[in-house]
Amino acid sequence: DTTMVLKVTTCDNCGDVSWSIKPTGERGSVSYDATTTSSTLHAVFKDANTKFSIQASVDGQLIIDETATCKYVRRELRSVNAKDQTRFMLALKEMYSIDQEEGEEKYGKNFLASQHLVALHDTGTYHFHGNLFFFTSHPALQVKFEKSILSIDSGLVLAYWDFMKDSDLGHDWDQSEIYSESLFGPVATLKENDYRVSGYFHDVKMVFDPDSRKFPNAGHTPRGYLGALTQTTSSKHLQRSNSYCGFRSTMGQVAGTNFVACMDQYEDDHNFRQLDVCFEEKVHANLHMMHAGQWDCSVDWGAFYDEHKVWMDEDLLSIIGVLMSTTTGDFFTDGYVSCPSSCTGTDTETCACTSAIHGISTADDVDDLTMVERMNYLSSVWTSIGAKSIGADQYTVFVKAYDVDGTTFNNVFVPVHTKGPDADNLPMDNAKLDLLNKLMLKTILFQGSYGIMMSGAATADPIFWVMHALFDKATHALRLSSRYNTGGFTWNNVAGMETYRGATPFTRLDFEPYLGSSIKTKGEYLHNDELWELIHPTSEAVYHIYDQFTEWGNVNFDPFASRTD
Repeated sequence: DTTMVLKVTTCDNCGDVSWSIKPTGERGSVSYDATTTSSTLHAVFKDANTKFSIQASVDGQLIIDETATCKYVRRELRSVNAKDQTRFMLALKEMYSIDQEEGEEKYGKNFLASQHLVALHDTGTYHFHGNLFFFTSHPALQVKFEKSILSIDSGLVLAYWDFMKDSDLGHDWDQSEIYSESLFGPVATLKENDYRVSGYFHDVKMVFDPDSRKFPNAGHTPRGYLGALTQTTSSKHLQRSNSYCGFRSTMGQVAGTNFVACMDQYEDDHNFRQLDVCFEEKVHANLHMMHAGQWDCSVDWGAFYDEHKVWMDEDLLSIIGVLMSTTTGDFFTDGYVSCPSSCTGTDTETCACTSAIHGISTADDVDDLTMVERMNYLSSVWTSIGAKSIGADQYTVFVKAYDVDGTTFNNVFVPVHTKGPDADNLPMDNAKLDLLNKLMLKTILFQGSYGIMMSGAATADPIFWVMHALFDKATHALRLSSRYNTGGFTWNNVAGMETYRGATPFTRLDFEPYLGSSIKTKGEYLHNDELWELIHPTSEAVYHIYDQFTEWGNVNFDPFASRTD
């Protein structure tokens, strides 16, 4: 229930006031004292996402005639009281514990099992990242999620996680309250516990679909779980880790200044596509990789750091570590890594991705390559790290010509000396760079295992929902602010990606009964322009408003104020 205090302020000593509050459609109920003649009224609204007509008259003259919509308030999770936090977590646990049949029987037709949401984000047909579909797909996915969790408990406080607030923790990012057992459980998991989380989601299972019949459009691991072809972990349970091959990552959360920089960039150029790139690379950044971790590797990164910590910067090693599993995916696509198409059992040696490079059948064979050959494989990786990785500007530098044992590599990023007696912030010497190249290439070609957050099936980890809601909050700020919304947004998407009128995996049913007159699609599936309309902050299809728009991580920033304020 939502209680609203209504007051006539248009006149002094108005006299007797007559009130009328009615839903504008078939849905909605409200209770209030219809006999009162007071200028102040307490009304209790029973249904969220319902519009109500509010009228007040004095001596037969209509002095108030407004329409109001009752919404849930989506709040930063740590600002929610303990009782409501527990209520939210219990409903989320329930959603991840039962299948579709049981859920519908218990909670009705709005229930959607987590398995279906995992499959939807894991689709190979639609690209949820790397293009403007990010701005429509994730909020639409969130609508499906919230319809489902509210079917379990309609009185929930909906929550989001402003992970940028945790940037102040620095190297201790994994000690955030978010990872407590009273919330989402640890990311600092242990090998002896098979990297499983403790707390509410200890028993969450991966989605098993070995014959690809139930979810034919989703990606599958060689073991038959939803996920990536390069993901060979045998565990059937949710796994996370804050470490890469035995080295604890010190790379913390991004700061709110990154978000503000993206907003400033958009205010300057009004390039919607570049705003997406900025949000994804500078704010979303390593969210998935830093929760996935990596283990059962062919090399021990912890031992490497201990041996070379005189000159090896732990932050640089962390920046490299978070990219190793994605780089294995790139090497797989390019034919340098081979992964089994299917395997059974729990053996990690026979069911593993390995080198497809001629002459490299073990990690030790990488040592037999020349320094130049190793750099040939990794120069593009270094350039990607330098150009895109958060924090890499402190540890890498772009050089037009870098000599490796007599061979020149043009226009590449290379690491710099930032620690130890050689700390001059100049390009790293060949010997040190080659030690890193050996470590990286061995890890890429013989990667071991990593958590589900590193694949399209990331929605198998319940923490996914609260972290991605922050981008919906950002979109609300953009669309509601006249400072940024100066006549709409131009859909200048990547060539070949979803067009503004392109079809989406979201159906009319997902948004009923809130479709409205703007929906033109006659078929089952909605188009992007229709999603964009449906997820507008004022749309009845959106269940929520946000608690505030002035706190973005550790920065106070008001998107509704002028830039000079």
